[in-house]
Amino acid sequence: MTVKLILVTSPDLPTAHSLAEGLLDKDLVACVNLIPSVVSLYKWEGKLEQNIEVQMFLKTSERNIAAIESYVNEHHPYEVPEFLVIDVNHGNRDYLNWVQEMTSQGNK
Repeated sequence: MTVKLILVTSPDLPTAHSLAEGLLDKDLVACVNLIPSVVSLYKWEGKLEQNIEVQMFLKTSERNIAAIESYVNEHHPYEVPEFLVIDVNHGNRDYLNWVQEMTSQGNK
């Protein structure tokens, strides 16, 4: 049983909500946390950029990663959206079991 944490940034709260609701509707994620007003600094096309974004934390099972990545790439407004997958090596066993249960029917 492998639970994953996926990081995705969004340009604004309505976009983040839409992405989260779509992923939840498809049972691809068990939970999404939205943290508004994250300041992101990065270089894009040789220019220093600074934007206020929404950081999304997606909790899912390993089996849904490819479907989530596909959904994010298809529905995200960025040309190159952030998509980072982090292994969850330890956690509350009941919570981890809940994540697995909630995502077992992913991509319905």
